[in-house]
Amino acid sequence: MDTLGWLFILAAALIARSVYKGRVLNIGQDLSDAFLALINRDGGALGAALSRTGDAATPTIDTSSIGEVGAAAGDIVAAANGAILVTEVLKLGKAAKGYRWTATGPDYYDCSGLMWRGCKNTGLFTGVRFTTYTLGTAATGKAFQRVTTPQIGDIVCWPTHHMGVVTGPDQFYSAKSTKLGIGYAKISTWMKSRPYYYRPTQDMSVSHAN
Repeated sequence: MDTLGWLFILAAALIARSVYKGRVLNIGQDLSDAFLALINRDGGALGAALSRTGDAATPTIDTSSIGEVGAAAGDIVAAANGAILVTEVLKLGKAAKGYRWTATGPDYYDCSGLMWRGCKNTGLFTGVRFTTYTLGTAATGKAFQRVTTPQIGDIVCWPTHHMGVVTGPDQFYSAKSTKLGIGYAKISTWMKSRPYYYRPTQDMSVSHAN
């Protein structure tokens, strides 16, 4: 089974145990952490994410918690989309030869070229090539939602300068430069200006299931 198949099996298992273990409001974070551990083949981190419990050791779903489950459903979709995008961008970056301005692969990418190709390959965005100038504008329509609290799989963007995909706390992956190549970096030290964060809005759990 490919990585995508395992991601959806993991999502289903985590949703079920989150309901039982009283972690409905934490599903998004649990999914993000578990997906990242699976991608990195980190058994210890995966086990830690799967072993978390909430305040209650008994099922917490009743008629009063329907609103909480509905809110958590959005987190589930966002976490699944994020895991899909991170997986694809890492695959593209590791297979590439390096950075080249305006390139969109498969041998070379610039920062926006790598992110656009990742979104295009996964179906998260099917529009025209976006850049650090156009992400979040009318050119990308409603495909991306600007968010203030980033999670794994969100696009971090310094408008007109740089962009990449969030892979963990204060960490992102991008096509950095001709000298630095493609790889990880810290968000907090990349630039002095504060970045924006964008989240793909398409529900890939539905798209891939059909």
